[in-house]
Amino acid sequence: MIELLVVIAIIAVLAALLLPALATAKERARAIRCTSNFRQIGLAVTLYGSDNNDGVPTALNFGVALNNIAAAAATINEDYLYGGVAKSLAIQNPQVFWCPSDLKNIAPIGLPADTNVTSSSYRYLVWQQSCQISNLKLTTFSQPSAQIIYHETDDNHYHRLLPPFTSQPYLIAAAGDGHVQEWKIIFRQNIGADYYDPNWFAYGSGSQLNTGIPNIGGDVRTGYDNL
Repeated sequence: MIELLVVIAIIAVLAALLLPALATAKERARAIRCTSNFRQIGLAVTLYGSDNNDGVPTALNFGVALNNIAAAAATINEDYLYGGVAKSLAIQNPQVFWCPSDLKNIAPIGLPADTNVTSSSYRYLVWQQSCQISNLKLTTFSQPSAQIIYHETDDNHYHRLLPPFTSQPYLIAAAGDGHVQEWKIIFRQNIGADYYDPNWFAYGSGSQLNTGIPNIGGDVRTGYDNL
């Protein structure tokens, strides 16, 4: 009996040591899968541009009038609902818009409804700029490889933070040139507000850190991120 109890105790100790490592490995695998999903999204944005004279998904296609920033803000849900920008990218497998680590917005079974909230967001700044700059194109961006265009809505893998971010989040994101990487959000936006805002560019013209409202550099033609 004593030997059995010793064996059970050893198994319990080993399990206590191994389970955290297994959980970490499982989460790492989920992050890899999410990264793969964003590679497909980044490619889809590039292909969308190829099919639309190098243009990006635009608020003008969702009923927003030219230069109507208030309407762009009012339709921000098109950035993260499946029936918005996500559906317009026409990815064959719509599940790529959901992260396996997202516990808030679980991937739907079967074909998503237009009202389903995805795990990813089209960059709000790009959405707003698409109604301010006529025929906004990927080539309009100051530094496409340094500008995020699509990103995780929540910090699903690193600190598991939800917006509004009051601590520094890490998001998986796709840049304007289609490449994907981990994106470390920096505190740079809305003076007097204590949060990390992923909507605006980190730097403006002259590599000046963004401390303005809303951002130094003014728009996609001069601003860029910390990639």
